[in-house]
Amino acid sequence: GRLQHPGAVQPLFQFLQQRDKPYRWIVPEAVAMIGGSEAVNVLAWALDDEETTVVAAALRALGTVEPMPPNSARSLLERVDDLCDEETWIASMSRTLGDLARVASTRLVEAAEGATNG
Repeated sequence: GRLQHPGAVQPLFQFLQQRDKPYRWIVPEAVAMIGGSEAVNVLAWALDDEETTVVAAALRALGTVEPMPPNSARSLLERVDDLCDEETWIASMSRTLGDLARVASTRLVEAAEGATNG
C-alpha cells in the first residue's frame, strides 16, 4: 500500500477474500493508501465481512482513501448509513465501530457533495 502501486489492489483483494488468512484487517488500510475506484470497491466488499476487525478497518479506510470517486461515495453512503443504523450490529461490535461508521459516512457525504458542486 505504501508504494501506492495500483497493481497491488487485486492481490490484496484476493488475500482479503481468503477468510482463513490471519491479518486480513490490514488490507483495507493498504488499499486505501493506493486509492482509486478499485480500492474503493475492495473497501465496499470488506464492509460485509464476517470479521469485525475487517469491517472496522474498512470503515476507517473509507475516511482516508484518496481520491474518493464521487459515484462510489454516493453508493457507499447508503451502506455506511445502514451500519450506523443497525443498533444491534453496533452494540454487538462496539461503540468504536459506530463512531468509525459515522466518520466514514461524513467523508462520503463530503465526496458526494463535491461531485455535485464540482
